[in-house]
Amino acid sequence: MGGYLGLAFWKVVSDLRLQSLSLNDQSTVDPDAMELFVKVCTGLRCLEVGGTRITDKDCLKHLTFPKMRRLTLDSVDDMKPMDQLDFFNRCPHLDSLTWHWSSTETGVSAEGQQFARQVAAKTWPDLERVDLRDQRANVQDEDIALILNSMVLARELGFVRSAFGPRAFEAMHRHFSALRVLKITNCRAVTSAMAQDILCSCPSLQDVKLGPLLAKHLVYGKPWVCLLLKTLQIRITFHAEENGLQPLVFQQLSRLVHLETLHIGGLEPGPYIRELDFRLQNGLGELASLKEMRRLQHKGTRQLLGVEEVEWIVAHWTKLKTVYGSLNMDPAINIALKGFLKSYGVHVPPLS
Repeated sequence: MGGYLGLAFWKVVSDLRLQSLSLNDQSTVDPDAMELFVKVCTGLRCLEVGGTRITDKDCLKHLTFPKMRRLTLDSVDDMKPMDQLDFFNRCPHLDSLTWHWSSTETGVSAEGQQFARQVAAKTWPDLERVDLRDQRANVQDEDIALILNSMVLARELGFVRSAFGPRAFEAMHRHFSALRVLKITNCRAVTSAMAQDILCSCPSLQDVKLGPLLAKHLVYGKPWVCLLLKTLQIRITFHAEENGLQPLVFQQLSRLVHLETLHIGGLEPGPYIRELDFRLQNGLGELASLKEMRRLQHKGTRQLLGVEEVEWIVAHWTKLKTVYGSLNMDPAINIALKGFLKSYGVHVPPLS
């Protein structure tokens, strides 16, 4: 829902007695309608606000929102981060919070520190889902650890572009059995060993987005227990002399029979590092068990698929809708293979 949201709009919405509302696409709440906007919010269980201008923010400062369970504030730039945090304080029964903001300063996130202290103070005792992202600064490892040590049970966690590291990882161990969603990409302190440990220790995971994973850690480590995964985003890398490990990696992936989205990419090119190579000679055929596959993304990897591979893909992944990434480094071959997939209804969007 977007655009200029005036008094007439909020009168209609107020009468609907909604429990869930999503505002995005550069919405603006008319200042003359703020009283009705607040009335609507007091009855909501779920509110999502993304890129929306709330013209009179003082009206939120003297109220509580006891029914609110799930709250998302994403890039609400005209509202100061500390004012956003104050709004959260007025929602004491939150069980899910997604907060993406931009600090007033670069470096350490003061808002992340304050949020961690408030979680530790049991401001939101029911909190089970947390997704934090400061666009200009790092939410610190010790602050994330404090959050995780203070939560009773964490089911969904996101700390993208944070300083998530050894302290947070240790604190997360107690939540491994309950975790269903985990997103810790673009975190420099997240190691391959951490990624492997997560995949070997979290049986309830359905959606996981991690950083790099060395193929040798996967092959020679414990077997993965996250067999309920529907979405996997990870960078699996090989040293030049480890190409023989490719079939063993495909064997591990073949056990993820519920997988719908496989995102393997984002590798910085280098002469001594290789990526997962989606050719039949390297073990692609092992993935015939992934009958639910709908999206394959391998942008940033150097692939050499041929006609045999794309014929295999359309024959075995009959639910596939999208392939994102170059299929072959030869431009002419790549165009031909994309055309073949499109003829079977598989969308191959242009690379940005």
